[in-house]
Amino acid sequence: MSEKHFSESESDGEEDEPCPVCRDLDPDLATRVTKQSETIFSPDPFGFALGVKVPDFELQADGELPADPPFDSPLYEIDKPLSEVWEQGRKGCKACQILFMGLFFSWKTSDAIEPERRSEQAFKEAVDSLYLHAFLSPGKKVLVNVTTRTGGIRSVTRTAVLSYELFALASKPNPWDIIGRLECSPVNVLNDQYRRFVQRWICQCADGHPHCGPLTPARMPKRLLNVDERNGDIIFLEEDIVGRAPYITLSHTWKFSQPLKMTHERLNMVGSTIHLDELSPTLRDAVRIARWLDVQYLWIDALCIIQDDELDWEEQSVQMGNIYRQSYFTIAAHIDANNPSPANGCFLERKHFREISHQDDSGQTCSTIVRGDFNHNDENVTPDALTGRGWCYQERLLASRIIHFRPGEISFECFASTKCECDELLPQQGALPLGRYPYKSFKEGFAEYATIVEPYEGSAGDILNGLNGNKAWLAWRDMAENYATTDFTYKTDRLPALAGVAGRMPKQAFGNYVAGLWTGELVSELLWRRSYNVRRFRDKPYVAPTFSWASGSGPITWWSPCKRPGESGLLPLAKVLDVSCELATAEPFGQVRDGSIKLSGRVATVKLQIPILQRISWLLKVNPRMREVEWLYKASDMSRWFCVRLRRFALYFQGYRVLHPIRDLIRYVADKFHGRENDTVADIGKLIGKNRLSSGLGGWKGSATSDAEEDSPRLVLENLIAIELGAWCEKFSEIEEGKTGRVEVGGLLLAPSKKRKGAYDRVAQIEFWKDIKGDERVRAEDGYEVNLGRLNDCFAGCEEKEVIIV
Repeated sequence: MSEKHFSESESDGEEDEPCPVCRDLDPDLATRVTKQSETIFSPDPFGFALGVKVPDFELQADGELPADPPFDSPLYEIDKPLSEVWEQGRKGCKACQILFMGLFFSWKTSDAIEPERRSEQAFKEAVDSLYLHAFLSPGKKVLVNVTTRTGGIRSVTRTAVLSYELFALASKPNPWDIIGRLECSPVNVLNDQYRRFVQRWICQCADGHPHCGPLTPARMPKRLLNVDERNGDIIFLEEDIVGRAPYITLSHTWKFSQPLKMTHERLNMVGSTIHLDELSPTLRDAVRIARWLDVQYLWIDALCIIQDDELDWEEQSVQMGNIYRQSYFTIAAHIDANNPSPANGCFLERKHFREISHQDDSGQTCSTIVRGDFNHNDENVTPDALTGRGWCYQERLLASRIIHFRPGEISFECFASTKCECDELLPQQGALPLGRYPYKSFKEGFAEYATIVEPYEGSAGDILNGLNGNKAWLAWRDMAENYATTDFTYKTDRLPALAGVAGRMPKQAFGNYVAGLWTGELVSELLWRRSYNVRRFRDKPYVAPTFSWASGSGPITWWSPCKRPGESGLLPLAKVLDVSCELATAEPFGQVRDGSIKLSGRVATVKLQIPILQRISWLLKVNPRMREVEWLYKASDMSRWFCVRLRRFALYFQGYRVLHPIRDLIRYVADKFHGRENDTVADIGKLIGKNRLSSGLGGWKGSATSDAEEDSPRLVLENLIAIELGAWCEKFSEIEEGKTGRVEVGGLLLAPSKKRKGAYDRVAQIEFWKDIKGDERVRAEDGYEVNLGRLNDCFAGCEEKEVIIV
């Protein structure tokens, strides 16, 4: 949509009469109104107006605004039906035309608008239901929120549809002085204005953030790419560089960056010289960014690690944490989730910006920049997204500074703060796009550990006086939960890609590292489980023992009392007798060949209550191909649907006593078929112990969450045992006071090992709970642990045995 769409209509009013919608964006013509908050949120639409906050001045005696109230940053607003903006544009208002053309461009490019609704016809059909709320401040960008409105006379609810922004260029004429001027066009990232604020972000971080580290590394990587601009279209791979100099690192997804790979064959044929036209768009853009910021060296994994040299890969992969940690900054090359393509590169040419040429009232050609609607958040964690790749997660967590290159904008992240392009492009105070929030960094909790360049070998006193042990555990658990959601091209990379993080954790608090777990809190470490209703598999080839979350794919979480390790509450009930881990390489935090733990605790035989349809679906998963069949994952939904209707049918027999046996039979069938809320969990029906008085649960309730799809049929077919690991009571004081409190017990469900005779595989995490109202066994003088031991009779009568889990 352009000026030609408005050229057919002429103004019906006098030539010098201002537009009733926008007042020609002239501050002298703006209506002044009082406001209570930062912006004017009036239930009635209004034209170009200046809002004055009541507390900033006193009203005159007649209740009117003073002629010249003080303003720190005057904020003008327009809140009008879009149809009125369209109508005034058709009558010849140039400002309304630009507002409307900017909206149409944003409509066509916004991810918030479904592709089938981005046509001009669909846009025109939507005009009557939309409102335009624009914010203007002299010398700042124009921010426009497009919304729907609902409500009555006193209040209005706005629902965001999309947002866009308008700018002028200092080098080109623009008829409205109120619109802020940019020095350079933001259509291309690599301009002088952007370079200055990126360099300012980096320098402010280096000077003011102690955890983020200096700009010059303590030690140079083994290999770096020399991208000096004086070499033109050629870059060189250099090894064992003398001295120290800043270098940039690249974090990218190989699937879409499609990098050139350095091999011994290539080195033998053409040496260390690389022509830029050999590089994919992402790698070529990384070179352009380094040259733009005048940084001579660049580290790219595909080129700085010899890809056909296994020993070199093992050596350099261990160093990757330090390489990213000490870099000048890291380029994070994201993907466009709606149009992932290798051709996108680092999004240095932006599709969300457009320069609109138009004429003012005198016929002079002018220019206005539109910044269309875009997503101001991290991408969803998917296997293709940068945030969904395991290696990239460690790179982001350890990198001192990151510049994210996304489709919509560039942003900065370090251990202490985040910044984005929005902060630099003439921002307004008190005006934000609806539904848009500042970026958040998940790096802050890991800051003090990332500063450690080599594996931590400090004293126990360092932890007490400097590092906080409980805080370290919290950082690790949060990190592991996020990391478990990521994916790998090669599943065997799961532990090596975490080595840089694991090597920085304080061993004096954590103990020894065992395939993703730590011996310092091993009982609570074992009480992880896969998240409900997600696909999860045992990784093949072998990655880790079954007791480790690293043994498979899929998001995890810890049992509630284990989410805050080191704090009071969890009572460990099992003892760790032995831990064994056979490493595949010399790297202590890398791949493993085998592992086992020996535990001593109360053990019982377990019988599960698995509804019929869920039992069938689990049995079918014995076949690997059946694990991919979609309807099997909806067995619980199907059984619940069936049971609801059976119970409704049983109600028809309620009024006939002679038919009650039929009613009861139907209810019995419904109970047998009834499924839980998800397909990954089954109820525990019986605990059978040698000296146990009853196989029932004695008032306890329990559930088992399977670890992997291939474990589900084992829960049906095999003889299972449960081992009790720990207990807790979140509100024990309420039981002491005679009120109701819940006691919980956590453990593991084990099946005979397929790998080692006499040992067990972990197949599920189990939880038991019981609500207790007061109890004569509780004695205040005995303390929490003794009393909790008395109340916990879940495994009462079960023998204490030693079990080996592999």
